[in-house]
Amino acid sequence: MKRKAYPKYKPSGVEWLGEVPEHWEIERLKRISKRLTDGSHISPDLSGSEFPFVSTVDIKNGKINFEDCIKTSTECYEYLVQNGCQPFKNDVLFSKDGTIGRTAVIDSSTDFVVASSLVIISPKVFAIVPKYLDYWLNNSMLQQEVSLQVSGAALKRISVEKIGRFSVAFPPLFEQQLIVAYLDCETAKIDSLITKKQRLLSLLSERRTALISRAVTKGLDANVQTKPSGVEWLGEVPEHWEAKKLKYISSLKSGEGITVEDIEEEDEYPVFGGNGLRGFTKQYTHNGEYVLIGRQGALCGNINYAKGKFWASEHAVVATPVEAFSVLWLGELLSIMNLNQYSLSAAQPGLAIDRIKELFIPVPSLPEQKAIAAYLDRETAKIDALSAKVETIIKRLKEYRTALISEAVTGKIDLREAV
Repeated sequence: MKRKAYPKYKPSGVEWLGEVPEHWEIERLKRISKRLTDGSHISPDLSGSEFPFVSTVDIKNGKINFEDCIKTSTECYEYLVQNGCQPFKNDVLFSKDGTIGRTAVIDSSTDFVVASSLVIISPKVFAIVPKYLDYWLNNSMLQQEVSLQVSGAALKRISVEKIGRFSVAFPPLFEQQLIVAYLDCETAKIDSLITKKQRLLSLLSERRTALISRAVTKGLDANVQTKPSGVEWLGEVPEHWEAKKLKYISSLKSGEGITVEDIEEEDEYPVFGGNGLRGFTKQYTHNGEYVLIGRQGALCGNINYAKGKFWASEHAVVATPVEAFSVLWLGELLSIMNLNQYSLSAAQPGLAIDRIKELFIPVPSLPEQKAIAAYLDRETAKIDALSAKVETIIKRLKEYRTALISEAVTGKIDLREAV
């Protein structure tokens, strides 16, 4: 940070915190809280839909999603209120199960209750400003300390007792308010920039998709004569192109089964699954250049490429040529066809390969396929490079935001004259 430090510091007595400004106080969270308890340990009554029942998944970026959260009945709500599961205005919520460390300040009187995955913290008004506490709970030094106290394998969690023992460093109330005002202003600017950059990423993604779609369905000649393809999703295609079923261009067959024990972080041949590279192994099932289609899971239908000697697992569908084609041309064509829509509805979605084989695709000559592939390789590389730069900027903005909060609430920078 470019801002100056405080004139004098003292040891905090907390190893991970180090020194703090001389006039700041250090207290355990439980000592500056009127109430520190988790929410309901019983399953909510879903027969009614009157009152929100909020859990960890409903908190994101400091906000509570009341619209999409579970709703419970009046009777269940009243019972949970009586048992201390209702937060009030100026309380701070902290997620202790699942994604640990999500926070939100209750800034209005909303009638809702919370699940046991959330801790309700009611700060003492004479000690700490709720929003300052919220920023404190989001500082990176504390978050690292929290991560060391987490237990559980399948479901990460931290106990209320451990949360209560965490130290909080804080200045007098008026100075807390200055820090909050400064951080509110600066993080709002940063968040606005991040939102704009994320929108730019979306536009670049849309541009990339449109570029691919245009090239693989209309070709590279904007003045070419067209004809009806006879395929609903395709519309018009260049007059000299053919519409063929996919099975006449390529056979589609799942790869071979492989156990987790046989996949290593380093070995001779790469292993490709439904979502791309999984690791490496000592043997291979294919040798050449292929299009791979994800066969199972939420991302079934996604497209990857494999080249050289590799192992294709049973979760990857390998497109093997029936007639010669450009691998990149076919892969990019399949990528814009949204193959996921042909998955079989089940707990674990799976691609309906027999149905996909029967789909009609537009087929130009092999030289034209290669020209399209070369064009897409060149143009998408430009978009991908720009997207990578934007992603780097977003990452740095997020890092700066995190650092700014940490520096402010741990007293590394003096903001008393900044507001």
